[in-house]
Amino acid sequence: MRVPLASDTVAVPLTRPVKVMHIAQMLPGGIISYLEELLPTQIAHYGRENVLALVAAKDAHMMSMLAPGNVHTFRDASRSASALFDFARRAISVVRAEQPDVIHLHSSFAGALRPILAMLSRGPRPAIVYCAHGWAFNMRTQAWKRVAYTLAERALAPFADRTICISDFEYRSAIAHGLPPRKLALIENAIASDMPAAPDVPLLYDPARLNLLFIGRFDVQKGFDIAEAAMERLHGVPVVLHAVGACVISDGSTIPGHRTSTDNILHYGWQDRSAVYGFIEKADVLVIPSRWEGFGIVAIEAMRQGKPVIATAVDALPDVIQDGVTGLIVPPEDPEALAAAIRSIDRATLVQFGEAARRRFHERFTSERLNRDILDTYRIIRRR
Repeated sequence: MRVPLASDTVAVPLTRPVKVMHIAQMLPGGIISYLEELLPTQIAHYGRENVLALVAAKDAHMMSMLAPGNVHTFRDASRSASALFDFARRAISVVRAEQPDVIHLHSSFAGALRPILAMLSRGPRPAIVYCAHGWAFNMRTQAWKRVAYTLAERALAPFADRTICISDFEYRSAIAHGLPPRKLALIENAIASDMPAAPDVPLLYDPARLNLLFIGRFDVQKGFDIAEAAMERLHGVPVVLHAVGACVISDGSTIPGHRTSTDNILHYGWQDRSAVYGFIEKADVLVIPSRWEGFGIVAIEAMRQGKPVIATAVDALPDVIQDGVTGLIVPPEDPEALAAAIRSIDRATLVQFGEAARRRFHERFTSERLNRDILDTYRIIRRR
């Protein structure tokens, strides 16, 4: 259930165009999927000239739907101290120049700018919306780091007019970690019910084997090393894992257990969003072996196309995927359990799961609701 918004009962039309600026330190993955759902509606609502973004120069091509002069960039998307300083400096400069009415910050590094950006405006202070896209304090890391992330989020919370939680798990977790409930809005992730036709892609589909699909970063969070270890246990079993993605921040040598290749894993590198639909269309089942996951947008992308999901029992994933109905839920960080789940399925069962997954998607995860709630949130905080 989403948290009721004040605008569910009253909607006051805005009397002038609103300028919205989205700021993200890194786009690939869930954030670009999220923005691809928000931006077309915001352009239609506010006008193309009033929707802006600040993103890394290497990611600017992903913002092609925006007016060219409205896509601002910074040089380096790495997370070194110098790169993050340059990102902050550039954000300050762009906000001062553009004077947006609403600043929408995406993920923790952009969220750290909340107190600085709240004090920059020459006129009325801009309304600030923050979405962590997965709380850092839920990461599977050392206890002292989780405490530090919690204290940081508590300290920064007063500087956002609204903090968006992308799943019920994220909302409950925020409250449990001491974030002020009056600042929170539960707005579950969603995607458009309609999608472009899935293009033909170079997936080496083998009808004699089950075709598994992994989509995402090869990092600790996404658990690709767990999928690799599971596939090592499946030699001789008629399955193949198609891997769409790559390392983002560091090379694979820093990822526990990461291997360059095995004979039942095929690698395709990063693909554009339209190509991803083609990979999903050809696959039998999506595999999400994450160690933590604030939502998992790729899960509902698969469900929209009638594909089941095998995922770990972490964070929001059991809220999205119904075990034994729309897919399977397995213990986290357990390659043997993942391998056993893969051994237990057949194509007929996966087709049944996929039909149920498509129904669940249309019942709960369409972007019409997401966009309505985001626009309502902007409207509410600007009236304060």
